[in-house]
Amino acid sequence: MSKISIDIGGTYIRAALFDETCKMKEIQKERTVRGKECDGLLDQIERMAMPYIEKGAVRMGIGVPGVVDRCGKIKYAANIPELENMNLGELMQKRLKILVNTINDANAAALAEAVLGAGKGYRSVYYITVSTGIGGGLVIDRKIWTGSAGYAGEAGGVLTGRKGGLFAESVEMSASGSALIKRGSAVSGRKLKDAGEVLSASLHGEPWAAALSEQMVYELAALCANISYIVNPDIFVFGGGCMNSAYPLLEKIHNRYMQLTDEGLHGTEFAQAVLDEPGVVGAAIYNYREGD
Repeated sequence: MSKISIDIGGTYIRAALFDETCKMKEIQKERTVRGKECDGLLDQIERMAMPYIEKGAVRMGIGVPGVVDRCGKIKYAANIPELENMNLGELMQKRLKILVNTINDANAAALAEAVLGAGKGYRSVYYITVSTGIGGGLVIDRKIWTGSAGYAGEAGGVLTGRKGGLFAESVEMSASGSALIKRGSAVSGRKLKDAGEVLSASLHGEPWAAALSEQMVYELAALCANISYIVNPDIFVFGGGCMNSAYPLLEKIHNRYMQLTDEGLHGTEFAQAVLDEPGVVGAAIYNYREGD
């Protein structure tokens, strides 16, 4: 019984066909159709899915860049705000006449890494993606934990410091790729294009970049420490574009974490994500689990 997986991003949308063993058979990629109304995006999803339905696919999982509640309603979508307050699964189910489930994209990636990737074999896996923004997901016994309103695992929203007298600065505001670009551009006087430029400059011994990189390391290590004191996962798995730099970010986060936590938490492992297209794979896994 073949199934479809859709991963919607602010820039690109991917659609893939999976067989009954959850093995990817085909994948396609297009630029995401954007607009104030969602009809263009819905039409795009339908057009990309139809060839797979014609091949016998009977279910579809959709990963979206936003918080999804228990009813499938998208409560918050930073990169594609036109999706907010929409039950995308229900709409596509009516269009395609097949079962459709919706999941947050970071949760999808977390599920993929926990079931098939770096977290395979562990009971509790906390996945953190560090890219333009920061996201995350908690998987326990191979099942994603979303919480009462769908916000569980949203690591980027964890508050870290004061701003204007209030505890209002989040990890995403201080340690994401976009934050590193903004701070690096301000400090260096250069117009930086990506976070990798800061991390590379740090490797080459530029003091301003080293200071920013170390601050990023501290913020992410503190995030893991806070999560550990609440959840105590078996392993943290880090994914996202920032983790692909030559800068030893994961090693440094782990070392700093060891300094910040009690000895009882030192058994928690840290690993780099290993899967290609984890969002697509995770939406497929979630679809299987929700449907079967």
